[in-house]
Amino acid sequence: LETILEKFKSIGKSTGVVATKLFTDATPAAFISHADDRDMTEQILKDTFSKSQPHLILGADNDLHRLYAKKSSQPYQ
Repeated sequence: LETILEKFKSIGKSTGVVATKLFTDATPAAFISHADDRDMTEQILKDTFSKSQPHLILGADNDLHRLYAKKSSQPYQ
């Protein structure tokens, strides 16, 4: 199924995810990823930075998150 983020991006809207914890936690990840399990952190990161590519991501991160962001074709900081 298409995520709501993907739906809005496909019609030209700006998209983003805001989390008070890691943005790969289960609830925010449901908006940006198609991973089958909340513990699939690397799959969530791959989906986020190579597929859904939200325009804005606000939330906690760690070294692994930053590594995936740097590899993205988009200029995440």
